[in-house]
Amino acid sequence: MAQPNTYWFFNQGSNDVAKTAGSGTDANFAAITTGTGSAGHVLVFTGSGANDGNPTNTRDTVIIPQSGNMEMPKTFIDNGTTIEQAPLAGTNQGGQSGGNTRYVFCINFDGATASIPYLEFWDNANHNSFNAQVLGSGSATNSMIKGSATTYAAPGSANWQAGAKSLAGSGSANRLELASAAIGSAGGEVYFNLFCLLPSTATPFNETPMATLRYTYS
Repeated sequence: MAQPNTYWFFNQGSNDVAKTAGSGTDANFAAITTGTGSAGHVLVFTGSGANDGNPTNTRDTVIIPQSGNMEMPKTFIDNGTTIEQAPLAGTNQGGQSGGNTRYVFCINFDGATASIPYLEFWDNANHNSFNAQVLGSGSATNSMIKGSATTYAAPGSANWQAGAKSLAGSGSANRLELASAAIGSAGGEVYFNLFCLLPSTATPFNETPMATLRYTYS
């Protein structure tokens, strides 16, 4: 069993529909180039002043709430030239078209895995710490990055903040199980949805944690 190729995508449209099967893009899903540092595209949670198609590195500072939590208003993929919006990301508490949306981020496998695939977040390429503030400063349950695996169903409600997983590290409670079993020999797609929840206890930060796909193959 050879290592499968994986292809990442995000829904840049307003249609909450599955991606056309396979490793290519379609009318809704655009490709995400993976890699570390400048080699890959960047997932961006930012303020409402940033807009689809703005130049790369466009960000809008979000004011930390005085109490409670605030969902970061917008979600983008920065491709090194422009920032492209993922308008269906997050819940209805954000500043875009999020809610009970299922087909937001997609990963295609062109072959089999030997294990269930997981989505994890770390603060370094060695995948051995999650000390960044946005990842909970070492406490995974306090991570600001929240998610839901949506391969089989939507999150369940328009405001699914309470049911979201806090993502940091590889603990079973703090990563997304993207499938219920290993990917079969025919390959296929898995889906997930993400948002960033900013608490009133946060201090100003600009951090770049890493999204990691973990699986085994043989």
